[in-house]
Amino acid sequence: MNVEEYVDLATLNFRIDNFRWDSIESGNAVTTIHAKHIQRRKLMMPGSKMLCFVRYFGYIIGDYVPHGAPVGEFYLCLRAIVSIVFAPFVVREQMTYLSMLIMEHHEMYLKLFNSPLKFKHHMWLHYPDLMLQLGPMSKLSSLSLERHHRPSTHMARSINSRVNLTKTVMYKLQLQLCARLRSRKGLTFSLVGPTVCLHVEHLENYQLSSLFITNILLFNILHIITYFLCRGPRFTVHGTSNKWLFS
Repeated sequence: MNVEEYVDLATLNFRIDNFRWDSIESGNAVTTIHAKHIQRRKLMMPGSKMLCFVRYFGYIIGDYVPHGAPVGEFYLCLRAIVSIVFAPFVVREQMTYLSMLIMEHHEMYLKLFNSPLKFKHHMWLHYPDLMLQLGPMSKLSSLSLERHHRPSTHMARSINSRVNLTKTVMYKLQLQLCARLRSRKGLTFSLVGPTVCLHVEHLENYQLSSLFITNILLFNILHIITYFLCRGPRFTVHGTSNKWLFS
């Protein structure tokens, strides 16, 4: 591995523990990295935390890496690839740039780590063509479904018997779903942001929206909120014209 050491593990963990995560990424805050993870060259963290770590790694210890250092250039290339791949929308002109970034990333990977490329690196080469045909990869990602994977793994570890383990987990999940359906309780908002009352006639495009809004609202009054917390995660809409509307 042809990489100079600019920061030790203790400093990295200190920066991670004292880093101020924003409200959106607070649930994906990176935990302490152990020495065994460095020795195995494998960080043990969920995909959402790994994505958060890649996005903010430059802000955490970027001041320790000299300008123009090969490892710094490698991270910037990877960061640019992640930004394009996980963007909510893309343009066709970016696909040529993405192809160049992926080729540059693979070349630097071979020089810095003295390790052959993995299969996932080969799959990266197809991303530009797939995004031209199917749109942004963020709309096709299964990352949001991984939040349902952790309860299953915790449940499997708590089961003493290893006979038909997947069947036992399946039964437990079905019982949880039955209990939820029998309770007849939906998702509750634990905290709601600032609320503003607005008459429906003051909305933009009122003539168009009044065809269906006035039939479901009481006294034609809307309560507009900027964010709300629901069972942990915080849901928000960026911009001033796109707010959550509740009657």
